[in-house]
Amino acid sequence: MPATIKMIAERAGVSRGTVDRVLNHRGNVNPDTEKKILDIARKMGYTPNQAGIALAARKKGYIIDVILCSVENEFFEEVINGLRRGMQEADNFGIRVNILEMKGYDVITQADLLDKAGKEADLIILNAINDPVIIDKVADLKSRGVETITINTSLEYDDVLAAVCVDYVESGATAAGLMGLMLGDVANIVIAMGSKNVLGHNERVVGFIENIKKRHPEYNLITSFETKDDVELAYNTMKEVLSSHPETNAVYITSGGQRGVCRAIEEAGRKDIIVITSDGTRTVQEYVKKGIIRATVMQEAEKQGYEAMHSGVYYLVYGELPDSLFGGIRNEIYIQENMRFDTFI
Repeated sequence: MPATIKMIAERAGVSRGTVDRVLNHRGNVNPDTEKKILDIARKMGYTPNQAGIALAARKKGYIIDVILCSVENEFFEEVINGLRRGMQEADNFGIRVNILEMKGYDVITQADLLDKAGKEADLIILNAINDPVIIDKVADLKSRGVETITINTSLEYDDVLAAVCVDYVESGATAAGLMGLMLGDVANIVIAMGSKNVLGHNERVVGFIENIKKRHPEYNLITSFETKDDVELAYNTMKEVLSSHPETNAVYITSGGQRGVCRAIEEAGRKDIIVITSDGTRTVQEYVKKGIIRATVMQEAEKQGYEAMHSGVYYLVYGELPDSLFGGIRNEIYIQENMRFDTFI
């Protein structure tokens, strides 16, 4: 016999109204009592009335605001595809989703978008800039009952609802491992990172450098520079680096700006340079085909978008995160021989 609210109430020693408030997230219940009821419901295999839950969610008119540093950054095309797939679920529960896009990693711009979102949103999905101003904004939103899910990076703040991203230290270490397999005894390495204000970009560099120093202490790390995911900045800086350091024979690109870096290498006729990067955008595919990029460490961009949206919807409707979120986002290695060209991964 299926468990009912009445049976749960009898087992918990509370009223049916109290159980109903807990199971339908209506609040005004002692936290200890709430935990007790939820534990009993799980043990009894209680299955909620999906139609009733959908109706309740529609009545509340939830709003999710998504803030992405995605303008002129082709990587986010697949992230947004995943978000839009998750938005179909949001629509089933009458949840309105707004996608707010910005260019680059300007703290003031993102802070303004958070202020705008905080006026109406019940939950925010944030491609976060790791800056004290943004951390303070997220903490303030939480104090007002607005949770944040970070996507494609995280924050140096422990109280976000969830961080939907890969292990970036592992990603950087993987890139270093690949580079070590491809280089000989002599390596003069340049790191082209996205932005120092993005925690994931920094963690990739940390993982890369730690692995190189551990496994190949004889390798020389020449310099690093920020591309800020900007093609022209990446191109001009890489040209300067090649002019100043002609001994360069390896480049690790942590995020965007690949077209600029690779164009500078290609124009210099430097076929001897080993390039390892991240992601599987059209640009990365183009330069993998040409043999300029030797390998790329992927991060399931579309899945990140979907899982972030699915988790936000699930949390608003059911008051907890879905089990699927904890399967994680994987780092995956692609080279010319196994890359699925003209698709995104």
